[in-house]
Amino acid sequence: MSRRFGRNQRRRAREAQAQLQAELRKVGDTLSLTTKTAVERGHRVHALTCEIEAAKAMLPRHSALMRPEALKLGGERLATVNVDPLLTSRIDRVDRFDPSVPVEAVKFLRVPLDVLLTDVEPDDLTCKLHARVQFAGADLYYAISPDALHAMSVPDLADRLAKELARQFAPALMRELGHAGRLGGRRPMERSR
Repeated sequence: MSRRFGRNQRRRAREAQAQLQAELRKVGDTLSLTTKTAVERGHRVHALTCEIEAAKAMLPRHSALMRPEALKLGGERLATVNVDPLLTSRIDRVDRFDPSVPVEAVKFLRVPLDVLLTDVEPDDLTCKLHARVQFAGADLYYAISPDALHAMSVPDLADRLAKELARQFAPALMRELGHAGRLGGRRPMERSR
């Protein structure tokens, strides 16, 4: 067998090289398109984030349109806390104490907020964990077995519990607050006579 690199071998090598270069161009084009798309999405996410932050700045601090904040309360458990808007809002005006600026009348409003209270206790007799949730006078109880608890990951369990508790808790809360006619987003149908 000869060690010469023949005409057919050179032709096959050129074809293989051309094919690899074509594939490299294709991968480069795909990478370029993916990068461009990622940059555009990044700009869009940044613009939407700025828009959301601007909208949140116009709302009261404890608006129902925002996610709830966790409050750290020490001592005994309280069903409600009073939030003072002047004490919880940021003071970001430097000229507030400037004598050349006219003094504005300030209305002081103390806002009572209901606190979501939760307890989790094990039940050795039935081998279940019992959760008790209280909010605005409504109570909800939920039990889960240790097998179900260990079968799910923490994010899956949190999502499952949040959806299940919210599904049961919302009607109880609406009834407690006197909005029973708005359950399910519809008003109850009246009977025709």
